[in-house]
Amino acid sequence: MRTVAGLLLAVACMVVGAGCSAGNESGEMTAVTTTTAVTTTTAAPTALIAFASNRDGDMEIFVMNADGTKVRQLTEHNSFDCCPTWSPDGEQIAFENGSTLFSQVLMVDLDSNEVYLVADSDGRDGEPSWSPNPFTRTDDALTISLSIAFSSSRNGDSYLDREIFVISPYGIGVHQLTDSEGDDLTPAWSPDGTRIAFISKRDGDEEVFVMNANGTEVFQLTDNDELDHEPAWSPDGTRIAFSSNRYGSNEIFVMNADGTDVYSTSQKGEHPDWGG
Repeated sequence: MRTVAGLLLAVACMVVGAGCSAGNESGEMTAVTTTTAVTTTTAAPTALIAFASNRDGDMEIFVMNADGTKVRQLTEHNSFDCCPTWSPDGEQIAFENGSTLFSQVLMVDLDSNEVYLVADSDGRDGEPSWSPNPFTRTDDALTISLSIAFSSSRNGDSYLDREIFVISPYGIGVHQLTDSEGDDLTPAWSPDGTRIAFISKRDGDEEVFVMNANGTEVFQLTDNDELDHEPAWSPDGTRIAFSSNRYGSNEIFVMNADGTDVYSTSQKGEHPDWGG
């Protein structure tokens, strides 16, 4: 398991959604013949919380009831497991597995505890985010449901040069969405699955950006000399919470989804996540 200094807490996250993406293995952008939004929404799990914990000596994925009972360990690896994200139907959890220099995206089935490979490369594939409303991409007569967004260094000069990709939960159709000079990280799907918020270092420090689910219409939402990161959508998709150290220490900020009306909640913290 990959060890992370100082990471002694369990990281819990309720996730509403499923999703990933598609593209080719070389990471090159490929022409999209048809893109169709899926309008059917499956209710997200509400009774269980997925989280990562190092209680057995390294980071593993667990689930538990919302009241903390019936804790169940889902993974058992000699490497680091983190960043769980639910499928919309609550039957699978995608997560990051690996080490500091190498990681991959895996998926575990809650009924069988079987673990499947979703995305891997010679670099770092991680930070998966599952779309609540997958979209389909048709290319060369093959229609693929793209629902998992993730960051990857597969096409970069180093493990520090990551971009945002999408992929099918079955590990096919990898498609690169961003291509910038700096890291693009932590993709977060909007509640309707049409947009992705993410962090980019393309201007020298971490800022919050947003783009369409197919990688078009990229907009920068924040712009200051400090770090803005960890975007989280409001349930109605109209606002985005994020953490920022622009006033010295990390505080939770909120802004409209177009970057306007930014304000601090005056609460110190990180990793915001909206409730229903």
